[in-house]
Parts: sequence; C-alpha cells; structure tokens
Amino acid sequence: MSKDSSYKKWKKWDIKSFGSLSYSEKMYYESELKSFKINKKSNLNVLEIGYGNGSFLEYANSKGWNITGVELNHELYESAKAKGFNVFLYEDLHKLNQEEYDLIIAFDVIEHIHKKNLVDFFKKIRNCLKKGGYFISRYPNGDSPFGLYYFNGDITHHSFIGENFFKYLLQESNLKFLTLRPPAEPIYNGSITVLIHRIITKPIKFILNLFFRLVFFPNRNVHFTSGVITGISQR
Repeated sequence: MSKDSSYKKWKKWDIKSFGSLSYSEKMYYESELKSFKINKKSNLNVLEIGYGNGSFLEYANSKGWNITGVELNHELYESAKAKGFNVFLYEDLHKLNQEEYDLIIAFDVIEHIHKKNLVDFFKKIRNCLKKGGYFISRYPNGDSPFGLYYFNGDITHHSFIGENFFKYLLQESNLKFLTLRPPAEPIYNGSITVLIHRIITKPIKFILNLFFRLVFFPNRNVHFTSGVITGISQR
C-alpha cells in the first residue's frame, strides 16, 4: 500500500464519497464564513489548499464560486479530477496566478508544514490573494493543552502554532491580522445529541476561558478551552 493510500485509509476518506457534502459540514462552512458575509457573495474566485475528501470543494461549487483545489496526496488529486474539479498538486502551487483569489482556505493544513517553511508558505498565500482578499486557516491550538490531542494525533504534523507565532507569520508575509477564534460551532448541525451538548458546554467553556485568560493571560487573545483554532487574515 502506498503512503498516500495508507494515509487516506487512516483518515477514512473513501473515493466513493469524495466530494460529498453532509448537512453538518454545510452548516459548519456557513457559520465559519458568515462573520464577514463572504458566503453571501457570488462569482468568487476561491482556492482551497489541502482539500482532503473534497467537502469544501463541493460546498464552494454549490455556491457558484470558481473553486480551485491544491492537494499533496496524489490519490486525492486523481479523485478530484475524476469528479471534474479544477485541481493542482501542491508542487505546482507556484503555477497559480498572482492576486487571483478572493478567498483562500486552508483547513487543517499549516500544522503539516515544517516551521522553517511556514513564512514562505504564507508569502505564497499573500501573492495569490487579491487586494482585500481573505485567508482562513484552521489548525491545532498551540496556546491550549487541549490542542495536543489534535496535534499529536497525526504523524504528519510538524508545527504547533499559537497566537504569537501566527501573528509573526502574518507580519513576515505582510498579511493583516483580523481575528483568532475557536472554529464556528453552529448550535444545530443536524444532530440532536450535538445540539444538547453544545447548549450545555458553551457557557461552561466561556467561563473557563474567561477565568484562565484573566488569571494567566491578561490582555492576551488566548482561547484556552479550544483545542482547534481558526485564524482569519486579509491582504
């Protein structure tokens, strides 16, 4: 079994389900993007780096956006091509046009890149963004002990990124910091169990996060209770 096949099997990515979009995934994407109303726009040029099993590719396609995908895994690349998506392999990232994209997405990607290569990666992101375009990245939270569960759960993870490191990467790539926050959690994503869990735990997380921030990290944007974090920046 190839390395690509082994990783895809471990992630439970099935070629038969490639490019499918569940109700839960749709609600998450809608919630993640609605804070700056980009999900209401049409005719956007969108780039997703590390598209995995293709659910966001399909979400963007359903919105009528011009979606391009970039992937390191050759088998996922072939699956996306077979589904008719416009995709490139990661080694061809340099072939993308400069200042072409209104939105660039990298969900669970930058933790896979070695620290020594992250500044160059962020500079490539900036070069691909249009003026005023958005870059959304999601990754294990380096400021939280709960982030260790996600960071240490994948053999291909290399970089554990906290608030200060993220802002440094933006500074070096000349991207504007907008916000760093926990990933969106729509109250209802199609599951009653998840609905009940989120109603109960949301106020608890808020109180705990406030406590740890006031006691240990005053005047810092540390989201202690979130194992995963979403960083949003703009050119």
